[in-house]
Amino acid sequence: MKKGLKITLIVLGVLVGIVTLDTLQAKVFDNSPLLKIRDNLDGGTIDYIDKGIFVNHYHCNNNEKVTTWKGTKFACSIKENLNDKITIKSINDFYNTSLTKNNDIRNLDSKYNFDKAIKDNCFVESNGKLYNEDLYIKFKDDYNSKKNSFIRVGRATIEGDLMLYDILYYNDKIYVVTDYSRDNFGNESKLKLEEYNYSLEYENEWILTNETDIKTDNYFTIVSLKENNSFIQTFNVLNVADSNDEKYLYLTLRAFQDEEVVTVKVLKELNPNIKENYNYEFTFLYDNKKIKENDIKELFDNRKLIKITETSKVGLDQIMDNVNKQ
Repeated sequence: MKKGLKITLIVLGVLVGIVTLDTLQAKVFDNSPLLKIRDNLDGGTIDYIDKGIFVNHYHCNNNEKVTTWKGTKFACSIKENLNDKITIKSINDFYNTSLTKNNDIRNLDSKYNFDKAIKDNCFVESNGKLYNEDLYIKFKDDYNSKKNSFIRVGRATIEGDLMLYDILYYNDKIYVVTDYSRDNFGNESKLKLEEYNYSLEYENEWILTNETDIKTDNYFTIVSLKENNSFIQTFNVLNVADSNDEKYLYLTLRAFQDEEVVTVKVLKELNPNIKENYNYEFTFLYDNKKIKENDIKELFDNRKLIKITETSKVGLDQIMDNVNKQ
């Protein structure tokens, strides 16, 4: 055997041995692998993830440490103290229960984003997709079984900013803390605590309310239960312009047989290759708030845009769904 090849095989053998031993010690003793990249999650339920070659090591904010094989889902445990009898009247009270004291939303970094929320085992709705839906299913099962439970929900504003909601079912009531701090277009104070007495399934949504039915706008939607809660409007793109914020584009739009021309601001990631004088299908999520038909500005101001897709359909063949739920 040639000397160069022999040296190469020896080096490869040593590297394989090091990786194997590193993986075994991490898995057997729930340690971090030595060969790793650390992903800090800035104050969520998971402090950080050490990503090795074949394993991930999770360090929870309750000091729980677990090493799993790549691709295995993991969530930090939240243990309930059955003797909890706290009266929740403030945000401090909310984060003083056994289910929430290690999940204080006020400890999150200002740069906490959708990617971190998904990794940190939040139930996230983004661009029409649901992430970590098993956590929502568990929370609803706990609620139906009258078992105290906690879940953090991440959802996008119309402009694409992250909104966080901490939802606690506790001693037969549901409490919601809303974190507005990452909403760059809102004027709400940073945190708000709300209390709800009932939950209902209404128009294919699971909602929280203080009424036995829907009589006012004072309710909170946890999630839509409808498989297709979206609608499409088709527009011709007359002009495309960059925004000062590199995450956005300005699009000038007109609908078929409509004289109205409106410029709107959209997330570039929905379709970074939009071309002028082409037709596109804009997919939105429904909302309970009624808006005017054939009003492009009101549509983009009041419905969440989740997808932009080029279409070859022309004229009356273009899709123009109702903008309000039927």
